[in-house]
Amino acid sequence: MKRRIIASIITAASAVLLTSCATQVPELSKFDNDKAAEYMAGEMLKYDADYAYALDYDRSILQATPTPAPTKVPVATPEPENSSDHPEGAPGDIPEEPTIQEVSSAEIFGIPGLDIQFVSANVKASYGKGYESIVASKGKELLIIKFQVKNTGQEALAVNLFKQKLDYTFTQGEQVRSPERTTAKGDLQYLKTNLAPGKSKQGVLIFEVDKGTAVEGGTLQITNGMTQTTITLS
Repeated sequence: MKRRIIASIITAASAVLLTSCATQVPELSKFDNDKAAEYMAGEMLKYDADYAYALDYDRSILQATPTPAPTKVPVATPEPENSSDHPEGAPGDIPEEPTIQEVSSAEIFGIPGLDIQFVSANVKASYGKGYESIVASKGKELLIIKFQVKNTGQEALAVNLFKQKLDYTFTQGEQVRSPERTTAKGDLQYLKTNLAPGKSKQGVLIFEVDKGTAVEGGTLQITNGMTQTTITLS
């Protein structure tokens, strides 16, 4: 009979643990919950003079089921920027543009003893005669720029400006022009001649420009690699 009473008390205690008191006690496993019920039954019956049995239980096992620790999500570490992407300086550095050096008109042609000087500039509808004749297109004119090509040395001088790969640019306002390729005598783009010491010849550059273009104030820029010279026309 007493064993039935104990069983009933244990069952009631378990029900209490699982229902009305569920929010006031730690969450227990089924095994721990049964042990806790036995403990409560023992505490209730120990004051009963007619109860001569002792419930044997281990109080050390009455521990709440531990809450699992949250799993840490690994955070990606950004890789350091590869310095090899910027071999010439710090990351992100932009190399400076090479500087073109301004030189005199005597130096720009790169031939020691050769001096080429601007002489005159004028506008015409045509230039030269025969097979050398050049005629401007409709609505255009020819800008004729003449030079003196002189040997200032003490020895004969072989001149070949075609090998120098020079660039010529005429600028006047918004107009930017390159010279016409011509067969005109003395065309500086293809000039190949021999000059005795102190002797000179005429050189020429011909540009096709808009009709009515003013010569005065225009510029002729001559570039040779990383050097250049600028001649203001008058």
